[in-house]
Amino acid sequence: MNNPTALERLLAAPVSRRKLFITGGLTLATTGLLAACSTDGSGTSASASGAAGAAGVAGKSTITVAAPTLVTTFVPDGGGASGALNDILWPNLGAGLIRFPYKKNKSSGEFEQDAYHFEGWLADTYEISADGKTVTFHLNKTVTSTNGNPFTADDVLFSQERRMLSPYAVRRAEEIAAIPDMNSWSKIDDHTVSLTITDKKWQYLILNTLAVPYSGYIYDSVLMKAKQSTADPYAVVWSKSNYNNGFGAYKVTSVVPNQSMTWEARSDAVFGEAKIKKITFTPVADAGTRASTLISGDIDASIALQPADMASMLTNKALSVPEYSNPSATANLGMVTSKGPFADELVRQALCYAVPYQQIIDNVYHGRAKKTVGYLNPSAPGFTEKGLPVYDYDIAKSKSLLKKAGKTSVSFEVAYSNAAPDMQAIAVQIQSYAKAAGFTVTLKAVPDSDFYGNLSKHAYDSFLYRVAIWSQDPAQQLVNYVNTTPDYNFTDYRVTTSEDLAAKSYDEPAFSKAAGALWNEAEKGLLEAAPLDFIVRVQPLNAFTAGLKGVPFRYDYAVDFAAITI
Repeated sequence: MNNPTALERLLAAPVSRRKLFITGGLTLATTGLLAACSTDGSGTSASASGAAGAAGVAGKSTITVAAPTLVTTFVPDGGGASGALNDILWPNLGAGLIRFPYKKNKSSGEFEQDAYHFEGWLADTYEISADGKTVTFHLNKTVTSTNGNPFTADDVLFSQERRMLSPYAVRRAEEIAAIPDMNSWSKIDDHTVSLTITDKKWQYLILNTLAVPYSGYIYDSVLMKAKQSTADPYAVVWSKSNYNNGFGAYKVTSVVPNQSMTWEARSDAVFGEAKIKKITFTPVADAGTRASTLISGDIDASIALQPADMASMLTNKALSVPEYSNPSATANLGMVTSKGPFADELVRQALCYAVPYQQIIDNVYHGRAKKTVGYLNPSAPGFTEKGLPVYDYDIAKSKSLLKKAGKTSVSFEVAYSNAAPDMQAIAVQIQSYAKAAGFTVTLKAVPDSDFYGNLSKHAYDSFLYRVAIWSQDPAQQLVNYVNTTPDYNFTDYRVTTSEDLAAKSYDEPAFSKAAGALWNEAEKGLLEAAPLDFIVRVQPLNAFTAGLKGVPFRYDYAVDFAAITI
């Protein structure tokens, strides 16, 4: 371990709301739930972390936002959470103990999440024991839930128990190894809790998990306990369709099914009242209509737009189109490996060489995307892409691999959500360009409400989806994307060697070269097996009226409305 004496002093020192730095010599880890499909966000005021404020929307404190659909659930657990607006809920209506802070990128000047530091959120301060295994959280004593109940240690313990023990609980093996049961959590008093993990090596994994709104979400335990039943012991089913159950910057004040949802800023939110006081979301199914109503000035923001519309907005001075130097969301092609044509690895590799990457960048994203080698964040400390297989559009290689598989042609169906117009456009490009290698592609648009549920049933030959990872622990990302959890094993494939290498990396100092070498080897195995083709990294597909600037970059691509200052 690098400079262990200094490190131990760091671990033992109190950590303020805005300062926990994870050094390269420290091994840590997170639960890393499946990274779900996302669009843009966070959930606290810019003043809390220094994010730049917007110039204002002509002094407005009320805005209207167009989204493809309204939400399918009001909680991140229990299933059914899909769609752009669902991903925006968790950091705005809820909060966790800690979060990734925003920082200014010295090169680009953008405000972005810092995945290698943490700051307090519902915890005012916290400290880590000298042995690196116990974290003590000192809770905010003034914040209340969106339902009006005071925040206490009971909310933390109930939320953690719900994550571990509810019928809908999904935890990775690494999290279970770090926190085997509720005995790991202790209530010291009404405003102090502690967490003791089994081994110091899991520390970053767990802090990362707690910092992610999806997995670190704290529920109002008073409300939840009043609604629990024998059939629904943690009120998961109840809370899916009933809002105001967390401690976020906004509360829901109105829902008109299929017409609108309204949020209002809370005066006692942990970082103070948001500058945007009221947000009304309206469902607009057609992406082109979402764009045109924004351009006309009838709305103030639009979610999940078509890339072509986004490109045309860049020169419109009345609009703000956020772009970031290191986009993390990827557009992916998944292939079901347990049946059909993609049971053969050679066929999967052949298709990867028949995907027209540059044409997708040019024709689908109009330059607002870039080629990616794999999935792991290339800027993660210690990681290297050296030696990873690179799939380019190469018809000769594709044909050669098909010939090696004993085939001259392959027919298959590719499915995508009808709420993701860029996925449909990618499908069209693949259909057109892969024909030269011998692939005949049938396109299948699926209602967004059905698409993700069908993935776990392996209902399609292949599928396209865009995903933004929440966990920034590379080892956990690897486990996520070999899809080892049955309900999320969309490709029905296990890259066991990659799993073993990812697990081994936890024994090395976090973000060290030694850990990075293991991540590199693990990703190499994943890319060679090719159950997934990581096509491009894409910019967010959201746009705003010109006054709404300073939208910080988030790894989950959610929009942090409370971080926008008018």
